[in-house]
Amino acid sequence: MNGHLLNKTEKDFIFSPWTITGFLGSAIASYFGSGLLAPNAPRWWYQDSWPTPLAEREVFFYIGIFLLCFSWLAKALILRGLLSEKSGLKVALGAKAVWPVIVLWALPFILGPSLFSQDMYSYLAQGELWRLGQNPYTVPPTVLIIFRQLPLLHAVSPFWRNTTSPYGPLFVAISGYVYDLSGQNLTVAITLLRLVECAGMVMGGYFLLRMAGDKADSASLLWLGIGSPLVLLDLIAPGHNDALMIGLVILGVFLATKNRLGWAFFVLGIAVMVKAPAALAALLIAVCIARSNPPKWKEKIAAFVVMDGVLIGWLSFVLGVGLDWAGTNILNAPGKVHIATTLSTQFGVLFSDLFSRVSPYFAVDYMSSIFSKINLAIFVLLLLYFILRTRWDNLTTNLALVFLLSVLLGPATWPWYLTWGIVFLLLDKRALQSLATPVFIVVMSVLIKPNGILAIPSQYAPDVLALLLVSVVWYLARSRSVKKRMLSDAI
Repeated sequence: MNGHLLNKTEKDFIFSPWTITGFLGSAIASYFGSGLLAPNAPRWWYQDSWPTPLAEREVFFYIGIFLLCFSWLAKALILRGLLSEKSGLKVALGAKAVWPVIVLWALPFILGPSLFSQDMYSYLAQGELWRLGQNPYTVPPTVLIIFRQLPLLHAVSPFWRNTTSPYGPLFVAISGYVYDLSGQNLTVAITLLRLVECAGMVMGGYFLLRMAGDKADSASLLWLGIGSPLVLLDLIAPGHNDALMIGLVILGVFLATKNRLGWAFFVLGIAVMVKAPAALAALLIAVCIARSNPPKWKEKIAAFVVMDGVLIGWLSFVLGVGLDWAGTNILNAPGKVHIATTLSTQFGVLFSDLFSRVSPYFAVDYMSSIFSKINLAIFVLLLLYFILRTRWDNLTTNLALVFLLSVLLGPATWPWYLTWGIVFLLLDKRALQSLATPVFIVVMSVLIKPNGILAIPSQYAPDVLALLLVSVVWYLARSRSVKKRMLSDAI
């Protein structure tokens, strides 16, 4: 980027001390995190070799995380000041000043080990099974032992070695090609696969800005939506395929808002072949078409559904997996973990603590499975509610809420799932300019340990539930007070 293309405000943002501090934070976290991985995680091309106890290395790691998060918050507040109406600097800082900082901060995580999750090794294992002519939707990674792929099998988390793939076959095939292209070198394969996910986030950021249209908000939208610690720590560092799905969904929604509906459904069909939740975007877009009542809307929707059905069916059979991937494992695989951030786990632990002595039917797993079914039913009802209310003018806000509800009421509420909805919620200026938004993002970013374990033990699930209820009550009360204040000002 040529210096003369940047104004003084943009140069100050890029070359500020906070930029250096944030980069040091990500570099420190990536380096010391290499010594805090799960015991079976492969060694990286660099390894934390400081002659200090594990506890001290962990302190250094979290110092890096703190520097990164604090620097990001500082820049978010700077952007908020620049974007305020009183400052008169609404167009002084564009997105072109934000991209270099995001890339700089992401670089240590792109080149570093798979932190906060071992899912990328599962991706590669499922892709290698497919490349070897096996169906990863009917056989688990343990079958790799037959093909003497022991390094790859040992890199997969023991918890997932006997689990078939819950992901779309297109992503499984991409993972297989990446592993083959790497020469079956795990370090190279992880880096290449992470670059695929980064491409998804770059694409998402580009079309998110085009969807917003307001140049005055572009820097803040990009910073909160794509450059946040939640993206860097929970999508880029662990290479979760949600990043690719999000990029495709944003592109699909953008095309739909520009009335390029055929291409929108085509892109969303591809997104579903990466990860199934993308289908929610296609559903709400179909609702918008129906509610806007264009000529022959029924025929249009039917044509788009058939097109996606043919696309998905054709790709599924060309890739040799049939429709096995569209089975119940999409929900069953996430539901195998019981973490404190999941609503069904919170109620399951609460009821078990209260009534387990009365009857064995109140065991945690049993109660969690019951509440999981109840939550699914509630989500279906809420989805019907949004179907009745969604129009083109509220599509992105309602899609954000549907995604967030699917995570909250889903079988496993991992923090990075929240990015599905956050990127669209930020298109609402109230969410974009609220101080609660960056604080919430930072809190969600630090819930996972470098070895992929949630930092909150499952026995504390009732406490998380209590905190969630207090937050909801506070938010509703605050929303009402803001509305009353606005009404009184208008009068």
